[in-house]
Amino acid sequence: MRWSDPQSRPGVTVEIQILGPVEVVSDNGVVLIPRRQGKLALGIMALEANKLVLADRLTDLLWGDQAPARARAVLQSRISELRLALSEADMQKSVRLATKPGGYLLEIDPMLVDAHRFRSAVEVANVRSTPQDETAAVLRHALDLWRGPVLGGWLPDSSQEIVSQALESARLSTIERLYEVELELGHNALAAEELLDHALTHPGRERLTELLMLAQHRSGRTAEALQAFDRCRRWLSTELGIDPGSALQDLHLAILRNDQSSTSAAIELQGSSYTSALPTGDFRPRRPETLPPGPIDFIGRRSEVEQLRVVLGRSGSGHTTPLAAICGPGGIGKTALALHVAHLAAPNFPDGQLYADLHGASGAEAADPHQILSRFLRAMGVDAPPTSLDEALDLFRTLTSGRRLLVILDNAYDAEQVLPLIPGSHSSAVLVTSRIRQHLLPASTTIQLDVMDAEDAVELLARVAGPSRVRQEPLATDEIIKLCGQLPLALRVVGGRLAMRPHWTLERMVGVLAHEHNRLDQFRDGGLDVRSSITLSYQGLDQPLQQLLTATGDLQVHELSVWQTAALMNQSLDEAEELLDQLFESQLVGVHGRELTGHARYRMHDLVRLFAQEQAARITGSTEANSARQRAFGGWLAIVETMHRSAYGGDYQTIHGSAPRWTLDRLLTDRLSRHPLAWFETERQSLLAVVRRLAELGATELLWDLACTASPLFQMRRHFDDWETVLDTALASCRANQDIRGEAAILYRQGGLATDRRDHAQARALYIQAKTIFDAIGDLQGQATMAAHLAMLDRFEGDPQAALAGYQTALPGMRDSADHAGEAFVLRGLGQAYQDLDDLERADHYLRQALDTCERHGIHRAAAQARFWLGMLRIRQQRFQAAQEMFAVVLDACTQLGDRPGEVQALRGIGLCYHHMGEKTLAASYLQDAHRRVVQPRPTLLEGFIRKTIEEISKDDRPAEAARDPR
Repeated sequence: MRWSDPQSRPGVTVEIQILGPVEVVSDNGVVLIPRRQGKLALGIMALEANKLVLADRLTDLLWGDQAPARARAVLQSRISELRLALSEADMQKSVRLATKPGGYLLEIDPMLVDAHRFRSAVEVANVRSTPQDETAAVLRHALDLWRGPVLGGWLPDSSQEIVSQALESARLSTIERLYEVELELGHNALAAEELLDHALTHPGRERLTELLMLAQHRSGRTAEALQAFDRCRRWLSTELGIDPGSALQDLHLAILRNDQSSTSAAIELQGSSYTSALPTGDFRPRRPETLPPGPIDFIGRRSEVEQLRVVLGRSGSGHTTPLAAICGPGGIGKTALALHVAHLAAPNFPDGQLYADLHGASGAEAADPHQILSRFLRAMGVDAPPTSLDEALDLFRTLTSGRRLLVILDNAYDAEQVLPLIPGSHSSAVLVTSRIRQHLLPASTTIQLDVMDAEDAVELLARVAGPSRVRQEPLATDEIIKLCGQLPLALRVVGGRLAMRPHWTLERMVGVLAHEHNRLDQFRDGGLDVRSSITLSYQGLDQPLQQLLTATGDLQVHELSVWQTAALMNQSLDEAEELLDQLFESQLVGVHGRELTGHARYRMHDLVRLFAQEQAARITGSTEANSARQRAFGGWLAIVETMHRSAYGGDYQTIHGSAPRWTLDRLLTDRLSRHPLAWFETERQSLLAVVRRLAELGATELLWDLACTASPLFQMRRHFDDWETVLDTALASCRANQDIRGEAAILYRQGGLATDRRDHAQARALYIQAKTIFDAIGDLQGQATMAAHLAMLDRFEGDPQAALAGYQTALPGMRDSADHAGEAFVLRGLGQAYQDLDDLERADHYLRQALDTCERHGIHRAAAQARFWLGMLRIRQQRFQAAQEMFAVVLDACTQLGDRPGEVQALRGIGLCYHHMGEKTLAASYLQDAHRRVVQPRPTLLEGFIRKTIEEISKDDRPAEAARDPR
């Protein structure tokens, strides 16, 4: 077989050189590519010619861990410059750089790239029927293509290794093969001269030293041959702590004995990575059949199955081996899906199937690729696989060349473990599963597996536990699926336990699973164990990641935000985000929405959360755990205060304790505080979890301060049930730990909740209890606050004179304590009371004072409330246009703030204006909209007033009154 250089063919107009500094050569000379990053990007894409290269992978390879702040934008700029350079060189007919979803594709004849021509030449030279002299010539031509390190060695060290490892290994194997041929041809002196540099440069390649010793010995330079052995032996001992292999030691002994037969046979016996690896004699390759049985109860995953079958069906149709990756956390069903698809696709791979569990869940016990290659080779009929990885790799690629094999690599840890196990022929296909997000794998398709959908989960449970039981208890079935987190492994275990207990009802199993503290114990049945599965992933984490997962478990929250992680780990936001991304890569958290700052939010699966809580229980009380907890809870208190101040315009109308705060990043809090109620909605469930955890830990002062500060946020978003839970929890903790000031602060907030729920008697009792405590401890702000709220109840109950007296009593205390929002609340109350008494002039005076106070101190919500009541006064004054303009301003302000009660009141006011102006249809529309927004499961005071207004305007002759309102 003869080989001709494709570059000698007529019509070739371009060559991309990457076996050395990257260069593009055309008929007109070297193409100028202005920046090194552009050259490197071209080189990487040329190495993977006609294959999509993901933008994220390019970024990782080009910059490693030193990526610029806007790496994606920089990459796009370099690609644009590269495309322009190729266009200006008029190379569109030979090279096309296409932008594809997620990355870039270099469309080019691979033979126009020196690396691909190198591989092609080596393949031709390794054909056994090629004459030795021609083989040597082809191999020298192949090696002449190298001008230095791959891509000039310009990539970061970690990237350079990934990109160049396989090519560099092939180069060294080719050098070994060349000098085997030269020795077989008798060119001993030539080989001795040329091999010396190679052996010195690569002392760990024993075969190079072996060939050098043979060449030197045969050239009459035996002393140098023995020196070469000693040099290699000392290097191996010093650097690796090992002795030379048996082949090198045997050759050394043969030279010492001057055993010509042994030294003559050394080439044939040891051979190169090609010749020695090929079995001799009557070797007949076997058809490997190592695929385990497929799952008998496989359910669902229809779209994923179809995607994978399409990828595997591409084998033999392109220039690369089709590779599909299935990624997902432990227990998600990756192996089951892979085996199911493998058995479906097996008929398309008549030369056999190879399966290996790479044990890569934690990384610590990950299988050695050489061991797996040896297993594969034995399965293919090689009784004694080569002892070196390079030789085993070459033999595997040789034996798989042209064959249609399906390779399943289960539970891979990283790309380095997988790449040596990919067959050397595009007629085969590879299916990989991994708990790590394998963005560095050259995969045609990567499927990120999620939990089962509810319908498939029901079917799986029915198959394992019995369909009749599932049909008979549908509610219990749904609850079991929820408690299992829709995780296939957990469902199989629970189904199996039910199958072994036919006398159990599904409701009984729900009761067993309901207890969080031992739920993971119920997900263990023989070899199936959810806890063990999660443990493997946990053990594969670096220590800071284990610490973060444990600390998050200690907080007992479901979601992880960047700012909370920064507090837990005492790190910057960037450092915290990097840790979270690493947990995401390890499949222990998923992305669950996005922060207002643009950061991702992360969420633990419920069973991972329970595991994290178990880990946290082991370190409860440690200095590290206490410090992380204190920072996190201090961060929560600080950020809730920030949101309260942003919503109210200041830290007003609340009672604080002295629990320590943790200082959060100023830029982050500034951005979040632009939308305080949107932030609150995002974090509400986590806030509830923190409240529960604080109660468990007995952190009473921090708990009541947090509950008191967060109360207006619950009130503005109308989450009354959650608000009640938080306050009840805080009150119980205060009483259990005899914190009377905290008790008074919570009683005050409970009075506000009772007021909103129209239970005035309960509200009065709570305010009086709080006032009694504030009087006893001499808390002036608390005393004034209670006097003002008791006056508000007097007004609601139809006694404006008593309300006036109460407000006048409260006003000095509000001013003395500098509670400007409280002062505005009292001034507004005075205006409302005078309005009830038809003293519209005094009402206007106090309402204007309230509005001036709010605007002077930037108290946004109270300003909207004061402006609303001025609008209601304008209605009483029959100045309907002026009132409508005020209500429009209120609606806009409350909508921007997210203040639902304020929005509803503004709609109510606009509806009243339209009613008085004779626009009955518009009036009814606005009021119905207000009612729709305010409806709660339990009636509230505001809903009652909206209903009353609707009833009054339905009577044409009785316009609504603007009095006795909660605002």
